[in-house]
Amino acid sequence: MGSMKKFYFIFLLFTVTVNSLAYSLPQSFVAMEDGYYIFCLISYVTLLFLSTYNKNEITALLVFQAPFGLFILGRFIGHYLDSGLKIESIDFFHSVNLSSQEIIRYLSIYMIFFNMVFMGYLLPPLKARKASFKLEIDSDIITFFSYFIIFISIIGIFLVLKDLYSTVSQFGYAALYIVKKENANDSSSIFITLLLVTIGLAAKENCRRPLNILMIVLFSYSFALLFMGARGPMMTYIILWLWLYKKNINIIKLGVVALIILACVQYLSAMMRTTDSQYNIFAKILYDMGTTFIVLPFGSFVSDWPNVALIQNFIPMASRLASLFIDFNPYEANLANYLGFHLNQDLYWKGVGLGWTVVLDFSIYALGNIILLSLYAMIFGIVLRNLDSFSSTNTIKYGLATTVILPLSFLYRSGLFSVVPLAVYFLMMILILSFISTLFRRINFGN
Repeated sequence: MGSMKKFYFIFLLFTVTVNSLAYSLPQSFVAMEDGYYIFCLISYVTLLFLSTYNKNEITALLVFQAPFGLFILGRFIGHYLDSGLKIESIDFFHSVNLSSQEIIRYLSIYMIFFNMVFMGYLLPPLKARKASFKLEIDSDIITFFSYFIIFISIIGIFLVLKDLYSTVSQFGYAALYIVKKENANDSSSIFITLLLVTIGLAAKENCRRPLNILMIVLFSYSFALLFMGARGPMMTYIILWLWLYKKNINIIKLGVVALIILACVQYLSAMMRTTDSQYNIFAKILYDMGTTFIVLPFGSFVSDWPNVALIQNFIPMASRLASLFIDFNPYEANLANYLGFHLNQDLYWKGVGLGWTVVLDFSIYALGNIILLSLYAMIFGIVLRNLDSFSSTNTIKYGLATTVILPLSFLYRSGLFSVVPLAVYFLMMILILSFISTLFRRINFGN
């Protein structure tokens, strides 16, 4: 183990210890709360640097962990840039004033999860036994399938954008949540799922021409949404583009470019919104992006989560299958929608989205137990490590990573529902297309 790797491991243990103490004894940290917040910011930057030290490539770990600074810590950064932006005050969906002790405790939960993902990633990848059969797909079948998906996606996305533009023109940016309930299985998500699965398949088989066309279609959709005020799709698209075309890149340069791109995307998005001029605009942007921090405190108000939504996170179409046998309300099929309905029914029925975070997903499955949550975070880190261990002889991992890399970059502001079912769809299509390829080969050999 090199000296830098030893320092990385020791620093990681140190941050885990400090955050565990903050979780167990938040009252002891109140007197130095600013010091703890700054420590969290410094440890975030340090761990990202150490995890990418001497690596000139984009990894699934980096894609997942880097947005933590915006989606969770952004609220704290915005506060320090403009003291008028309060960390403790929450007046969105449900008015709450958190005590310093509560802020420290919730932040420590986020930080422990963040730390333990790194810990799991440090473990060596699993060595799979050589399979007795290979999932080989004929490139012509992938190409034909890609063009078919391109054709139906262009038509479907055009119709979706037409309806969205009409509604946004009438009601403004907030209308995106009226037409597209946050985290719901709306029509646009069906086409994006098809695109992402097919992009993963084309990347796996290195079918460059259909892959390029698929990326153009996805860019057109993301660009259109950007001019309606939604910055997320364009930001995640750029990450996917870098993953596919510029994977081997200097991480420091990537960080600088990412900040420039973020500023440009945010500026274009802000043109479609109104900004409160009483605050520093840059601080307000970071503060608003860090609003995800409030999801964990709000989650504490719910003790009984719907089983359908808990299953839906892992099994695609589970809610639709369940509806054939049991009656339940639509908002019970999704944890984020259920939380929004529970906190403020008026805003929920107006289509306003509260948001979600994968940390609350794991916290619910851990039944609020911090040790179990840490274990889940480690397992997730192990999964990321294994996704990054693809090779020229194991392109399924690369295809799978490519399929999920876009939602993975938004996971701290989203949930398992956005990534696990997508991975299942990819694996299902691998099996189906492999079976079709085998069938065609046997027919040809027969002739």
